[in-house]
Amino acid sequence: MLRLFALTVAVRLAVFLLASFSASFLPLFDSSGASNPYLRWDAIHFQHIAQAGYVYEHEWAFLSGLPFLLRILPTPVFQLLSVAVDLGTTHALYYLSLEMLGEKIATLTTLLSLLPSSPATLRLAPYNEPFFIFLSYRGMLHCQRKQFVAATVLFTLAGFFRSNSVLLAGFILWGMIVAPFLANTPIRLSAILYVAPIFLPFLAHNAAAYMAFCTSADRPEWCARVVPSIYSHVQKTYWNVGFLNYYTPEQIPNFLIAAPPVLLLYSFCIWHLRRPRSPSPFLSHALTPHVLHALFLTTTVVLSAHVQIMLRFAASMPLVYWAAAWLLLYYPRLGYTWIAWSITWGVISVVLWSTFLPPA
Repeated sequence: MLRLFALTVAVRLAVFLLASFSASFLPLFDSSGASNPYLRWDAIHFQHIAQAGYVYEHEWAFLSGLPFLLRILPTPVFQLLSVAVDLGTTHALYYLSLEMLGEKIATLTTLLSLLPSSPATLRLAPYNEPFFIFLSYRGMLHCQRKQFVAATVLFTLAGFFRSNSVLLAGFILWGMIVAPFLANTPIRLSAILYVAPIFLPFLAHNAAAYMAFCTSADRPEWCARVVPSIYSHVQKTYWNVGFLNYYTPEQIPNFLIAAPPVLLLYSFCIWHLRRPRSPSPFLSHALTPHVLHALFLTTTVVLSAHVQIMLRFAASMPLVYWAAAWLLLYYPRLGYTWIAWSITWGVISVVLWSTFLPPA
């Protein structure tokens, strides 16, 4: 474990050095963040919300967890917390993989996780992803151990960082209802009490926006909708999020950039669900809720969101690293191709990030 921790810190340092060099010596497409490699893209929004609150309507697309931490913690403390979260994610992924797939695959999986498809947002910038991923992995580990109260707490905390945290409720429903049903053992309908709190952060975020915008005479249009959600409103209005809205010729490069993790996840999920006759740990029923979660989230992003965010979302699913390990063990040539892509794209993406170039 100490070696994995050391490698995690080394990768984090390498990302920082590459980003600092790129920001200092390469021309910036946008000078908003000047030479500070931390302030790019959404990090600027998070910083502004932390300092001034939700001033502009479009800022309500970002949940309050990260701005809260940025506001209450001095910068050095926040940086130390980020390092601790990074190490905690390594620890959680290793032990989750260990319980589900064994020591050899757990080590391989954790090593592969050091090469994420969006290293700048995971190991450099003040973004939601590191905190959301850590809380998600820890919650999944507690679900695997049938410690559902702890899982509920962690998944609820994750809800203050990303809206797709509501999907994490599925792991508790699987452990308390679906898995017992399939095993012909008593199900626990009390699962609904464990699941309900996970939705509260997202509901509270929308309720706060409703109180801010919809209680005066001059109400915006979205207040009169059947479900008056500011989150849905700003995603559609400012980011053009919607079913097939991204399917235009100019977005073809983004689909190509996102293709590797999307194809890897779909390939593994289909292979797992088809259940070929082989004594593989990757066919364990313990992986099935992760497969269903990955299929739903990936398909939602591919059809209805900015597809390049899969580069960030992929890391929130341990399945992407289990799939990479599966590829390396069962199809070595493709596995080494994945590693080569991860390293190459990782370097390119940090340089693009630091010079304020897409994808974000």
